[in-house]
Amino acid sequence: MPSPVKLYHQEMQKNLGFFATWLPGDLMRLGDIGVLRDGRFEKQGSLKEIGIAFAVAKAGAVQDVSYSAAAEKRIAASADAEAAAFARTNIHLRFSSEGGFIFDALGMQPLEFKEPMKMAESIVGAYERNRWKKEWLLVDTVYTAKSATIIVSQGTSADIVLGIKAGDAVAGMLNLANPKLGLSECSSSGQTIQVLGQQNLTPLYSCVRLRPSVLGRVSVEKLRGVTRVDNALAPVGLTDLLNL
Repeated sequence: MPSPVKLYHQEMQKNLGFFATWLPGDLMRLGDIGVLRDGRFEKQGSLKEIGIAFAVAKAGAVQDVSYSAAAEKRIAASADAEAAAFARTNIHLRFSSEGGFIFDALGMQPLEFKEPMKMAESIVGAYERNRWKKEWLLVDTVYTAKSATIIVSQGTSADIVLGIKAGDAVAGMLNLANPKLGLSECSSSGQTIQVLGQQNLTPLYSCVRLRPSVLGRVSVEKLRGVTRVDNALAPVGLTDLLNL
C-alpha cells in the first residue's frame, strides 16, 4: 500500500497539476537544481551557481486555494470563554485515512522563467559543455503563498482541535491559512505533519529535465501532469517523484 506521503502527492498532483513541496514548510526557488528521492526534491545547486542567468515572470493571477481529501472541518464556539472580547473558537479537524490532508493557502501566485525556450537552450548548452548532469532536475515553476496551513495525516485516522480568535472571520467554512486567525493547537490524536498559518511558503512546484533523444541530442522533458506544453516538452507524471 502506498505511504501517506505518496497518497498525498498523488492526490495533489492529480487535481492541482503540480508537485506538492515536501516537507510542506520547505522553500523551493525557481532555478534550483537537484534530484527527486522518495517524494522530496533534494537541492544540489542552482542556475546561478553554474553561471546561467534568468529573469522571473509572474505567470498568473493571485488566488486563494482551499483543497482537502479524507478530511472533515467543523467549527464550534468554546464554552469556557470568560468574555466575548477574549472568546475563542475551536476548529475540529478529522482525517479518515492515511494521506488525508487539508491544504489552505492565501495569495498564491505562480512564478516561471520569463523566457523558457531561451532557458532550455542554455541548459542544452551547459549539458554539451559537460556542465549539466543527466540526472539533474530544474525547478521551472514555483507557487508562492503569502500564508498557508497544510496538515497531512500520517495514519489511518487523526483528530486535531485548533483554537482561533472568535469573530466574523469564523462564520462558515473559513480558509485556515489566514494569519489573523492566530491558530494554536489545543489537542490532537494520531500522527500528522503540520504547517499552521506559516507565511511566505512555496507549497507547489514543477520541474524539467534533459532527455537524450533517439538522435543523440537533448530535449527538455516536463515533470508535470499535463498532456502537452509544446514540441520541446513531454509529460512524465509521478513515477520520478515517487520512485515508482
